[in-house]
Amino acid sequence: MNSNLESRVQKDKQKQRVWMITSTLVVTLFASYQFYTQSIPYLAEKIATAIPEPIYRIVDESSLEALDESEFSHSQLDVNKQKEVQTLFLQLVENEKAAHRQFTLALRHWQGQANAMALANGSIVITDAMVNLTANPQELSAILLHEIGHVKHNHVMESIVSSSIVFVGLSVIFGDISALSDMILQGTMTG
Repeated sequence: MNSNLESRVQKDKQKQRVWMITSTLVVTLFASYQFYTQSIPYLAEKIATAIPEPIYRIVDESSLEALDESEFSHSQLDVNKQKEVQTLFLQLVENEKAAHRQFTLALRHWQGQANAMALANGSIVITDAMVNLTANPQELSAILLHEIGHVKHNHVMESIVSSSIVFVGLSVIFGDISALSDMILQGTMTG
């Protein structure tokens, strides 16, 4: 009878442990999800707005340099088409002079890949293939305005800060994760 009582007590303790472990896991997962979806974006926005303007220029220039060295080559569009795109871009950013960012357009060739991207301080990169895919100036304007919107709303720097927060957090938890850092940096540079 005593062993039957001990057996029931053991089973009850085991159920309590399973319940505690399960509860802890659920609470941890929920807290992690909330931190990732709520706290990181909030912190990234606040930190990004506090970053001094010269840092934006440095990030912008170094990102474009790195992309030029690794992925891009000079635009292969004819000179008249390049001037047409530049003129359209200047018309679009004409009213943005009050902004803290210095909007510039960089036309690049990227092995036939169609893409457009915004960099931190206002450089907009659009590939030859993307320009060639547009059927009219309105389509090209929509693409350029989309990228200008990323700059105006500080999405680029917020993304960099957000990735950095995640990277530092994972490094604190798991130690050196340099392979993951390379993927994060590449992801922030290529959009």
